[in-house]
Amino acid sequence: MSSLTDSPFAQHLNTNYAPSEHEMKWIQSHLVPVSEEIARLDALIQDLAAQRQKAQDYIDAHKALLSPVRRLPQDVMQEIFLACLPAQHNAVFSGREAPQILTAICRGWRNLALSTAALWASLHLPLEFIFDTGEAPEYVKEWIDRSGKVPLSLSIVGARNWEQWEEDYTDPVDELMDTLTGCADRWQSLNLSFLMDEGLGRLGGVDTPRLTDLKMKLVSGEMADLKFLTAPSLRSVTLSIMRDFDRWVPELPFHWENLTFLKFDSAHTYQLQGLSPAVCLSILSRTPGSVHFETDLTSFSQDQAPDTPSPSIVLPALRAFILCRCSSSVGPNTLAYLVQTLDMPELRVLQLSRTGLYLRHSAFLGDLAVHSPLMEELRVDLAGLTHASLTETLSGLSHLKRLVVLDQDRPDTHGAATATLLDFLAPETGTATNMNSSTPCPALTELSIRECRDLPGWDADVLAFARRRLDTPGVVAPIGKLEVEWKYFMPPLQDEVLAPFLARGLRIETTTGASPALASAGMGQEVATPWTGLDELVK
Repeated sequence: MSSLTDSPFAQHLNTNYAPSEHEMKWIQSHLVPVSEEIARLDALIQDLAAQRQKAQDYIDAHKALLSPVRRLPQDVMQEIFLACLPAQHNAVFSGREAPQILTAICRGWRNLALSTAALWASLHLPLEFIFDTGEAPEYVKEWIDRSGKVPLSLSIVGARNWEQWEEDYTDPVDELMDTLTGCADRWQSLNLSFLMDEGLGRLGGVDTPRLTDLKMKLVSGEMADLKFLTAPSLRSVTLSIMRDFDRWVPELPFHWENLTFLKFDSAHTYQLQGLSPAVCLSILSRTPGSVHFETDLTSFSQDQAPDTPSPSIVLPALRAFILCRCSSSVGPNTLAYLVQTLDMPELRVLQLSRTGLYLRHSAFLGDLAVHSPLMEELRVDLAGLTHASLTETLSGLSHLKRLVVLDQDRPDTHGAATATLLDFLAPETGTATNMNSSTPCPALTELSIRECRDLPGWDADVLAFARRRLDTPGVVAPIGKLEVEWKYFMPPLQDEVLAPFLARGLRIETTTGASPALASAGMGQEVATPWTGLDELVK
């Protein structure tokens, strides 16, 4: 084909030259054979592309035979399938997630997935989705049947329209409940979220010889008659209760001596609910094998602890003791009574409630460091706590890795508690504390200060502490994270200010506390999905 330089109009190409009528007709006729050549080449390109694709398909089909996954043993493929299951919740009734998505890849994968019983051993069942969307209960039965004899993990979420379901879907309701109770001998982990007047009684009268892990969010009065609470195999219990903890919890028919994980918290937004100190201690005395104990707690009346201390309760295996409702306050005398009554030699995590509503000061940590010297994480409210108690306790915690303190806005303190703490953890060079004491909390790698008052110069004080702590001799591991949550507003620290600390391995994060946003009530009910209720289950 001729190049542009061969054209009779070469000198006019890419210029503003305007051809005459005669020249225009000549150009049009001149381009006809060139256009025909382009069409011929396009056809040739398409033919070559088709040939290339045919050859590529031939190669790909044969290369597929060489794929390493084809040579994986069946047991390895099954382990890969199991790793595809959701990590944070039970499997859901959806083709978008494992295990169902694994049945849609190819015939071989489908057959293998359907024959792998462990893939189908967990299921999240929002009953609203099952009934209101017409998802037939026979599919639930097929799912359960595929699990063979493998122990089951189930999470079941009800709704307020149970009576309507029983009226409108009598046979499907009966079929589903029969399916669930029919496999009760394989229940291992059970997570129930039910409301009043629902069908919980349908599930409560069965034998559950394998049940080890139970979570429930429901009305308190319905619990005492549930037969599965009496399972001797039960080890872990998490209960979210509306109210009247002291009335319902002690009467539950658990084999208390077998329990190792216990958590009791207030359902929904109920405040100032929880176990009383006396009942809390009573339950702890009934569970000598506790490894984790967590509860909402109420104070003694007017925070007046008994003058006569209770006999010491020895919990030789307890590693985590958590008083969790951070939006309520428990008096310092109540905390002192608890801490001094419990002997927890293996304790690693202690989280204590806030004490901000109580103005008195107490040495409520007592001799905690003597009885629990292996502690690695401590969360404590500085309000109501004497400085001496805090520093004496921290001095004895050589294994402490994480310290979280609340420093609430108190007009009579003006941040003095936090300032004292920072000076203790990283004293000024040449001070008596620095010269006469061993390194405080030498294993501390993370410090978090919550609700810190926005006082002038506080940001500079925090940075000064960070520098001193990084330079403190005798530490087992350098501090790696410092969090400060300002109570109201403090301008964020600039990256160039934080960069030198980050270069030395210390990440400093500052945030501003915000009032919790009010949840807006929707005008209409959301459509139920296979994931409905996952965010409502007891954590």
